[in-house]
Amino acid sequence: LYNKDSARRLLAIQAVQHLPKQQSVPLLQLALKDLDDDVRLLAYASLETIETEVNQSISLFKKQYKQSNKAEIAFDIAQQYWELCYLGIADGVIKNYYLEQAEAFLISANNIQEKAPFNLLLGRVYLEQKKTELAEIHLSKAQTGGLKMTQVAPYLAEAAYIAKDYQKLQQYLAYFPSGQSSKLSQLKAFWSWKKTSMFAYYWKGLTPM
Repeated sequence: LYNKDSARRLLAIQAVQHLPKQQSVPLLQLALKDLDDDVRLLAYASLETIETEVNQSISLFKKQYKQSNKAEIAFDIAQQYWELCYLGIADGVIKNYYLEQAEAFLISANNIQEKAPFNLLLGRVYLEQKKTELAEIHLSKAQTGGLKMTQVAPYLAEAAYIAKDYQKLQQYLAYFPSGQSSKLSQLKAFWSWKKTSMFAYYWKGLTPM
């Protein structure tokens, strides 16, 4: 961002390619705004390579799914579609399509053999689609299906926050870790502050933004 030497920025993009996808994608997206053509083109090519690799995995899993129709393979396909959305590679109409595909394959997986991890991911997909009621249903199924409440609580808390159900939110926040360095503890503090702010607005008879 701050080095005036375009050759150094280009070198940085080359180094970023060796990072895990979750770390590299946001950095490559930053580089798309670089003023130098070479830096932008390399960042774009790197992002395209990541997307191509994921889509190739989807094609491979789909071929396997046609042959064996196993729940685990349908789940693998859904995970790949979810990764494209989670990494931030897709947006707009394309992201909506990927989320719909992830939803469809997770429903198929559950129809074959319902499992807690399937419901957890389906709940997260519904959250991303802002379908909070469906998200809560499947996240609750994930918890009753064998996952620990600490694994599911962050997503249930998110659903409660979106739905402005602050009583439920408070219940789920109790399962968050208390360590100050934890991202979840920071999120807990933020949601708790937002909840208190909302209550203050309602107490004054005002409409929250």
